[in-house]
Amino acid sequence: MKVIPASKCVDEILSKKVSVARFGDGEFDIIRGKSIGYQKYDKTLANRMLDMILRGSLRG
Repeated sequence: MKVIPASKCVDEILSKKVSVARFGDGEFDIIRGKSIGYQKYDKTLANRMLDMILRGSLRG
């Protein structure tokens, strides 16, 4: 996982024409097997989000 300052993040999004995903407490709760207020726990979703974090990309 790579954490960069907000200004550099915006610069990279614009220059590389990429998108970003934000993972907050709720997303990490789902990965840990918990439901949250607006999303019921789903094993496939949890595994996909964990994979995104571990690989750092949706590609590949």
